Amino acid sequence: MGYTNYWYQERPFTDTEWAVIKSEYCYLVGQHELQNEMSKLLFVDEGGDIDTEIILNGIGQDSHETFCLYKDGNLERISLYEDDDIHYNFCKTAEKAYDIIVWHLLMTARVVAPDAISIKRDRVESQEFFCNPDRRNNYE
Repeated sequence: MGYTNYWYQERPFTDTEWAVIKSEYCYLVGQHELQNEMSKLLFVDEGGDIDTEIILNGIGQDSHETFCLYKDGNLERISLYEDDDIHYNFCKTAEKAYDIIVWHLLMTARVVAPDAISIKRDRVESQEFFCNPDRRNNYE
């Protein structure tokens, strides 16, 4: 299956929460551009509307699955099959270089909106801190 980041988004982020997440993303993009002259690009913004979504991936052979984080949680989407949990999301990064950006954004979201999002990744042994109590048993 490969290395994966997982998250449950229980509710939309508020305007204030999203402003913090968006600001952190813009900071990461800016730092990345500063470092680009000394190192290769780690990720590319895939053109989402920053006011409602953050979409990114690695570049070339360092890309894998596209990461999408939505202000509204994309909670209006239609279930594709029986027992489809629209709160559940994942992004397989195969532990490529852009994975640190994905995890940084998920951690930022968790810090600013702990009741809105639970997060997990394959790398962390203990998930107790990152998951809301009612979601701890949902990750496989």
